[in-house]
Amino acid sequence: MSKEFFPPRPESRPTIYAYKDMNPQYEGLLKIGYTTVNAQSRVAQQDPTLRPGKPPYRIVLEESAMRGDGSGFGDFSDNALETYRQRAKIADVVGSDAFNRRLLRQGLLMEECGVLVPTGFGFLLFGKEPRTDMRQAGLLGLILYPSAMQTRTGSDQANLLL
Repeated sequence: MSKEFFPPRPESRPTIYAYKDMNPQYEGLLKIGYTTVNAQSRVAQQDPTLRPGKPPYRIVLEESAMRGDGSGFGDFSDNALETYRQRAKIADVVGSDAFNRRLLRQGLLMEECGVLVPTGFGFLLFGKEPRTDMRQAGLLGLILYPSAMQTRTGSDQANLLL
Protein backbone atom coordinates (compact mmCIF):
# COMPACT_ATOMS: atom_id res chain seq x y z
CA MET A 1 0.00 0.00 0.00
CA SER A 2 1.30 3.45 -0.88
CA LYS A 3 2.43 5.67 1.99
CA GLU A 4 1.78 8.73 -0.14
CA PHE A 5 -1.46 10.26 1.13
CA PHE A 6 -1.50 13.13 -1.34
CA PRO A 7 -0.21 12.30 -4.82
CA PRO A 8 1.72 15.08 -6.55
CA ARG A 9 -0.53 17.62 -8.17
CA PRO A 10 -0.14 17.70 -11.97
CA GLU A 11 1.69 20.70 -13.40
CA SER A 12 -1.22 22.76 -14.63
CA ARG A 13 -2.46 26.32 -14.33
CA PRO A 14 -6.26 26.29 -14.38
CA THR A 15 -7.20 29.42 -16.32
CA ILE A 16 -10.40 31.10 -17.46
CA TYR A 17 -10.00 33.08 -20.67
CA ALA A 18 -11.96 34.99 -23.30
CA TYR A 19 -10.86 36.05 -26.75
CA LYS A 20 -12.20 37.99 -29.69
CA ASP A 21 -11.94 36.52 -33.19
CA MET A 22 -10.87 39.39 -35.47
CA ASN A 23 -12.89 38.04 -38.43
CA PRO A 24 -15.61 40.66 -39.18
CA GLN A 25 -18.32 37.99 -39.21
CA TYR A 26 -17.72 37.48 -35.46
CA GLU A 27 -17.86 41.17 -34.55
CA GLY A 28 -19.17 41.67 -31.02
CA LEU A 29 -18.76 38.00 -30.02
CA LEU A 30 -16.36 36.48 -27.50
CA LYS A 31 -15.20 32.89 -27.17
CA ILE A 32 -14.95 31.91 -23.50
CA GLY A 33 -12.97 28.94 -22.29
CA TYR A 34 -11.26 27.05 -19.51
CA THR A 35 -7.79 25.56 -19.85
CA THR A 36 -4.99 24.05 -17.80
CA VAL A 37 -2.33 25.76 -19.95
CA ASN A 38 -1.96 29.47 -20.70
CA ALA A 39 -4.65 31.14 -22.80
CA GLN A 40 -2.28 31.99 -25.67
CA SER A 41 -1.34 28.31 -26.14
CA ARG A 42 -4.94 27.13 -25.93
CA VAL A 43 -6.30 29.69 -28.39
CA ALA A 44 -3.44 28.93 -30.79
CA GLN A 45 -4.49 25.25 -30.67
CA GLN A 46 -8.01 26.28 -31.71
CA ASP A 47 -6.72 28.42 -34.59
CA PRO A 48 -3.69 26.47 -35.81
CA THR A 49 -3.29 28.22 -39.19
CA LEU A 50 0.02 30.07 -39.12
CA ARG A 51 -0.11 33.41 -40.90
CA PRO A 52 2.35 36.26 -41.19
CA GLY A 53 1.59 39.23 -38.97
CA LYS A 54 -0.57 39.47 -35.88
CA PRO A 55 -2.73 36.51 -34.83
CA PRO A 56 -6.37 36.60 -36.05
CA TYR A 57 -7.62 36.88 -32.46
CA ARG A 58 -7.13 39.04 -29.38
CA ILE A 59 -7.20 37.64 -25.84
CA VAL A 60 -9.30 40.00 -23.68
CA LEU A 61 -9.33 38.06 -20.40
CA GLU A 62 -6.96 35.59 -18.76
CA GLU A 63 -7.43 34.87 -15.04
CA SER A 64 -6.68 32.06 -12.64
CA ALA A 65 -9.54 29.60 -12.22
CA MET A 66 -8.48 28.91 -8.63
CA ARG A 67 -10.13 30.69 -5.71
CA GLY A 68 -8.26 31.90 -2.65
CA ASP A 69 -9.48 28.92 -0.59
CA GLY A 70 -7.91 26.44 -3.03
CA SER A 71 -11.15 25.37 -4.67
CA GLY A 72 -11.33 25.66 -8.41
CA PHE A 73 -13.60 26.76 -11.19
CA GLY A 74 -14.03 23.17 -12.27
CA ASP A 75 -14.98 21.59 -8.98
CA PHE A 76 -17.98 19.35 -9.50
CA SER A 77 -20.66 18.69 -6.90
CA ASP A 78 -20.43 15.05 -5.83
CA ASN A 79 -24.11 15.22 -4.88
CA ALA A 80 -25.06 16.44 -8.37
CA LEU A 81 -22.96 13.72 -10.03
CA GLU A 82 -24.51 11.03 -7.83
CA THR A 83 -28.02 12.35 -8.54
CA TYR A 84 -27.26 12.22 -12.27
CA ARG A 85 -25.86 8.68 -11.97
CA GLN A 86 -28.98 7.47 -10.18
CA ARG A 87 -31.50 9.23 -12.44
CA ALA A 88 -29.72 8.00 -15.59
CA LYS A 89 -29.42 4.48 -14.08
CA ILE A 90 -25.66 4.40 -14.63
CA ALA A 91 -24.00 1.45 -12.90
CA ASP A 92 -20.49 2.97 -12.89
CA VAL A 93 -19.39 4.58 -9.62
CA VAL A 94 -18.94 8.38 -9.62
CA GLY A 95 -15.25 9.15 -10.07
CA SER A 96 -14.40 5.76 -11.58
CA ASP A 97 -12.52 5.58 -14.88
CA ALA A 98 -15.65 4.23 -16.60
CA PHE A 99 -17.82 7.06 -15.23
CA ASN A 100 -15.26 9.69 -16.25
CA ARG A 101 -14.99 8.18 -19.76
CA ARG A 102 -18.78 8.48 -20.03
CA LEU A 103 -18.62 12.18 -19.09
CA LEU A 104 -15.79 12.62 -21.60
CA ARG A 105 -17.85 11.01 -24.41
CA GLN A 106 -20.84 13.17 -23.49
CA GLY A 107 -18.77 16.35 -23.77
CA LEU A 108 -19.02 17.16 -20.05
CA LEU A 109 -15.28 16.64 -19.51
CA MET A 110 -12.34 17.15 -21.85
CA GLU A 111 -8.72 16.11 -21.62
CA GLU A 112 -5.98 18.75 -21.52
CA CYS A 113 -2.34 17.85 -20.91
CA GLY A 114 -3.40 14.45 -19.55
CA VAL A 115 -5.82 16.01 -17.02
CA LEU A 116 -9.61 15.75 -17.20
CA VAL A 117 -11.22 19.17 -16.88
CA PRO A 118 -14.88 20.16 -17.12
CA THR A 119 -16.29 21.74 -20.24
CA GLY A 120 -18.45 24.82 -19.80
CA PHE A 121 -21.56 22.69 -20.16
CA GLY A 122 -20.26 20.20 -17.59
CA PHE A 123 -19.58 23.03 -15.17
CA LEU A 124 -23.07 24.47 -15.67
CA LEU A 125 -24.68 21.11 -14.90
CA PHE A 126 -22.42 19.80 -12.14
CA GLY A 127 -20.44 22.76 -10.78
CA LYS A 128 -20.58 23.13 -6.99
CA GLU A 129 -21.41 26.82 -7.26
CA PRO A 130 -21.76 27.72 -10.94
CA ARG A 131 -22.91 31.27 -10.22
CA THR A 132 -19.76 32.04 -8.21
CA ASP A 133 -17.72 31.98 -11.42
CA MET A 134 -20.41 32.51 -14.03
CA ARG A 135 -23.07 34.86 -12.70
CA GLN A 136 -25.35 34.16 -15.67
CA ALA A 137 -25.32 30.41 -14.93
CA GLY A 138 -28.10 30.50 -12.37
CA LEU A 139 -31.66 29.53 -12.93
CA LEU A 140 -34.18 32.24 -12.24
CA GLY A 141 -37.88 31.65 -12.12
CA LEU A 142 -41.11 33.59 -11.79
CA ILE A 143 -44.02 31.90 -10.03
CA LEU A 144 -47.44 33.29 -10.95
CA TYR A 145 -50.15 32.41 -8.43
CA PRO A 146 -53.91 32.34 -9.26
CA SER A 147 -54.32 35.33 -6.91
CA ALA A 148 -52.10 37.36 -9.31
CA MET A 149 -49.31 37.38 -6.71
CA GLN A 150 -45.83 36.84 -8.17
CA THR A 151 -42.66 35.43 -6.60
CA ARG A 152 -39.20 35.53 -8.14
CA THR A 153 -36.88 32.70 -7.16
CA GLY A 154 -33.39 31.56 -8.04
CA SER A 155 -30.66 29.16 -7.05
CA ASP A 156 -26.87 29.13 -6.77
CA GLN A 157 -26.49 25.33 -6.49
CA ALA A 158 -25.53 22.86 -9.20
CA ASN A 159 -28.20 23.24 -11.89
CA LEU A 160 -28.74 19.48 -12.13
CA LEU A 161 -30.06 19.50 -8.54
CA LEU A 162 -32.90 21.90 -9.33
